[in-house]
Amino acid sequence: MRSDQEVIEQVSHALSAGAAVLFAGAGFSRGTPIAGSEKTVPSTDELTSELKELLGVPKEEEPSLSEVAEFANEVDGGKQKINSYLIQRLTSTIPTEDQRWLVERNWRSIFTTNFDDIIEQVRVSARVPVTPASESRSISASLTPIYYLHGRALDLREADIDPSMVLSETNYLKLEKSNRDLYAKLFNEIACARAIVLVGYSLRDLQIASGFLKSGGEVRDKTVIITGPNDSDFTKSRLRKFGHVLSVGSDGFVEKLRACSIEPGETDLQFLREQKLVDAADVNEAEDFLTLILRGEVEPANFLRQKVIESEPYCIERSHVKTLLDASVGRFIVSSDFGNGKSAFLYQASVALLQRGYRVFWIDTRLPEINEEIERVLATGQPVAFLIDDVLRYRTVAAFAGQRLHGQALLIATTRGDQDFRFEEIASKLGGAYRTIDLNVLDNDEIADFDRLLERWGYWESKAGATEQSRIEFLREECSAEVRSIVLALFEESKIAETIDRIVEFFLRTNDDLREPFAGLLISSLCQKHVTWTSIVSWLDIDEEKLRSTVTSSDISFLFRRGRDWNLFTSAQLADFILTRKFVEEDRDLLVKCYSEIVLRTADSANDYRSGWDFEENLKELMKFRFLRRLFGNTEASAILIGQVYRKLSNAPRIRNNPQFWLQYAMSRMEIDDLEGAERYIKTALSKAKARGADYSPFQIIDQRARLFLMKNARNRDYYSEGEVRDALQDLYGLLDDRGYDVVYAMRSMPLIEGFLEVHIDNVTPDIRERLTKLLGLAKEKASEFDRFPRSQKGETRVLKKALSDAQLVLFNG
Repeated sequence: MRSDQEVIEQVSHALSAGAAVLFAGAGFSRGTPIAGSEKTVPSTDELTSELKELLGVPKEEEPSLSEVAEFANEVDGGKQKINSYLIQRLTSTIPTEDQRWLVERNWRSIFTTNFDDIIEQVRVSARVPVTPASESRSISASLTPIYYLHGRALDLREADIDPSMVLSETNYLKLEKSNRDLYAKLFNEIACARAIVLVGYSLRDLQIASGFLKSGGEVRDKTVIITGPNDSDFTKSRLRKFGHVLSVGSDGFVEKLRACSIEPGETDLQFLREQKLVDAADVNEAEDFLTLILRGEVEPANFLRQKVIESEPYCIERSHVKTLLDASVGRFIVSSDFGNGKSAFLYQASVALLQRGYRVFWIDTRLPEINEEIERVLATGQPVAFLIDDVLRYRTVAAFAGQRLHGQALLIATTRGDQDFRFEEIASKLGGAYRTIDLNVLDNDEIADFDRLLERWGYWESKAGATEQSRIEFLREECSAEVRSIVLALFEESKIAETIDRIVEFFLRTNDDLREPFAGLLISSLCQKHVTWTSIVSWLDIDEEKLRSTVTSSDISFLFRRGRDWNLFTSAQLADFILTRKFVEEDRDLLVKCYSEIVLRTADSANDYRSGWDFEENLKELMKFRFLRRLFGNTEASAILIGQVYRKLSNAPRIRNNPQFWLQYAMSRMEIDDLEGAERYIKTALSKAKARGADYSPFQIIDQRARLFLMKNARNRDYYSEGEVRDALQDLYGLLDDRGYDVVYAMRSMPLIEGFLEVHIDNVTPDIRERLTKLLGLAKEKASEFDRFPRSQKGETRVLKKALSDAQLVLFNG
């Protein structure tokens, strides 16, 4: 547990960096003077009592403040009376010196459940008020927003404002439905903050606001609650479920913050995540290897232990880590297919670089604030390394860092083997030469290490009696010397399979309350953390404390460190395995429900031009047809289900206005042979892309249109559209001839060209024949440059080259 002084320092550093958020409750305002009045700002109880008297409510009645405000609408002249009184009692305040000092700090944003204008009286020009009735797009990214969660008394100067809107205790909780854009902004501010300070809140206040502060342990860890020094131990204990409690009062908190002032150049890094060299674990055991397989993330302490004690192996140390240390270039792109260990490689690289004296930083946000910290770190001139897991997702930050590297700085970024067509363009903006590292195939030493690891912890099981050579042969031949194939074999045939069955049984079959959190967790893991657990807790309305307690008391809690890390157990590959092998038909309805809610909420957050940077990229990944096939399966029934999901998502304007959405929707229709629907959506995608201007590349849409035209015209044996086929061949030639577009994408049309020729070879016009000859000749030339097409799937290059060869045979011999 952190000390009070450590918490104060955390807040001070976050404030200095503009990364802290302030919540001001009733206790913050109580007793503040009002200009031209002998009275001070009232408490909620005092204001309720005064309004009851104003409206003639009997003393024995005990309505809430919002009920009094609603009653005013039913009394003749009541609305005018209450409006006038609230303006008198809650505006023209005179902030105290401490209030001014606190509000003037460099807050990222300020939230208040108060109605008064104290905060706006301080530095009015630099702030922008936001209420539940606000048009959320009016929030400028250059100003500090003041979120009036209950309402704002100053709004009463407008004749059409209902006092019940201003005085409601719960209207901000309804934002989730009534003003989704604004609610998303509130959520984003909390997600982006590195410290959240609550001043002047009672236990009752926080229980009302708990729906807003329900984003789980991550939010609790950065939340600080300022209470009075006389609060009871019982109250403090209840408050601790929301965050760290400082029992010093508002004045005491200001005094401590003043004493802990941080100069801008001394601020701890808030957005770059620095890694530190840890001590080696005391021991490595079989359970540590099991945890690694289930979580998919390397624990540096266990990794260091195996380097000291060879008899306690933990993971396969990749030989390419040495490549990083010995190379003369400063930029690296680490590539592998899904499940072949990119993230684990980065963890190993981190440890090796720390041992060499580098400062190592993870880049895992697109927020613009990170750029200043990158420059600050590079300005030290020290050996530094920036690690980025998914260069496409963080491409703008990767380019910013890559273009500023000095002689002792490294940039190490991963990319999937089936990466987006924009990869080459992104890589060209990294500021200099880069070296690629392919992790797909294990070398001989790594295969031998894998054999020893499985033998040491008893995971060879039925093959334990075989010779070392035959086991290695199994890893090399049966598992193709790939990490993912070896892990898949463990999932299917070893005692790990029993563990997975126990996990699935526990979450899906024993308790209905666990099914939705488990579905959310699998979605998060499958999309490789493009959805954070914090978001899932909030968006799916999960009671994390209850969930953690249930897991802790279960017979599988040992897998999750007695429940503390239950939501970290799954890797993307394990999530894929469970969804593919363990989910039955009724479970897929649950997946649709959870997935749709997650995507729609992500779209809401992506609308925020101030704090929605990460959500914008996350949305693109979540909508990809490739991801949906992993999530729902690759059967005909799954394809129909995916179409239903896309129809539901099209209700969201941000999704509907994205060309990529219509492209992915079209691909899903092609999958179930709905070529008419696919063509309609391709046209929509091209139209949306054109509206975005020259900066938007339509290559991927054009590629899919070419495939669609070839599929469509191969269906009719009596006729084909020469114009459509001509357009398809012309587009494919352009894509093949463009070095910025990976050859594999255009090559994926070769089986379709072969299919078209088999149907129409006797009817091919001279013009189409000439175009086909030219296209296939260029394709053969391009194909000869590769043993394996970059970013192709396992075995795909051989299939595509054969289709090309067969298409040429049909064309030349037909």
